[in-house]
Amino acid sequence: AIARQTTAVLNLDGLLGKVCDLVLQTFPVDQVVVLLLDEDARLSVRAHKGKLTPILTQGAALPAGTGMGMRALEQSKTVVENEVAFVPHYMASFVETRSEMCVPLIFFGEKLGVLMLESAKPNNFAEEDVAPLESVADICAGAIQNAHYFEKAQQLAYIDGLTGIYNRRYFELEISSEIERASRYDGRLAIIMIDIDNFKRLNDEFGHLLGDEVLRQVSGAFGQQLRKVDVVCRYGGEEFAILVPQTSGGNAMEVAEKLRRMVEAYRFPGVPVKVTISAGVAEFPANGQTRDELVAAADAALYVSKERGRNRVSGASAARKTTA
Repeated sequence: AIARQTTAVLNLDGLLGKVCDLVLQTFPVDQVVVLLLDEDARLSVRAHKGKLTPILTQGAALPAGTGMGMRALEQSKTVVENEVAFVPHYMASFVETRSEMCVPLIFFGEKLGVLMLESAKPNNFAEEDVAPLESVADICAGAIQNAHYFEKAQQLAYIDGLTGIYNRRYFELEISSEIERASRYDGRLAIIMIDIDNFKRLNDEFGHLLGDEVLRQVSGAFGQQLRKVDVVCRYGGEEFAILVPQTSGGNAMEVAEKLRRMVEAYRFPGVPVKVTISAGVAEFPANGQTRDELVAAADAALYVSKERGRNRVSGASAARKTTA
């Protein structure tokens, strides 16, 4: 039953919650925790369920190389302590813990994390509990690795292969989500559509390899100038789309102008000509209330920038005046 129910879940967070539920239902424990190795080789709390009072919060990372969990992982074997009060330098994860079992999560030799079981009773774990819990941990490790693979495949589907930034598919998902959020909380949202000026001529004169390099360098420069919450995507060809959440049209114009000046002033290594960009800005809900309306408004503003000589930023209001 555990194998069937865990392998059916491919979302990692959903899977880890399911693992905690299933272990709580199957074994006499008060708390179940899943800790996974992070990029700094520390165990971090990714899920926990039960009735004990937590000391470690969701997402908290244990100091590298410390704790029973890391001992289990380093030794590649289950560690059991039936009275944690007697464990030297024991780091409590829950206030009431008296017994603890840490089972390593290992998939074909790759160490993923630890399944940690806690009890408020001393001497809660017997020798015969180890084998069935290790079997459960093996099943969970396989399911976690599958979820990792699925997560990576999803990420690749949303990444532009040339520049390494998000693609149009991801932008369309995100803008729909951000519009829904802004509508619900009466918030603001702006988008910036950007086009590299005279890109076709650059390709024709210097070749597509140089054109590709310009796309990579421009997209990298954008990423360095934007906030973490902003989303920059390659929309198609030499066009980029930037989602600027919780931002007015006026502030987004300032962001776009900063990007324009940065590109204009930058001397791209290996690029023998000056590179400039044009941009169009639109704001939700003033310039559009749906994804398509907002993109069309920003695109129209971008067209105005092109028509007025390129290397400039225009807002959707300017586009409306032009078409009026």
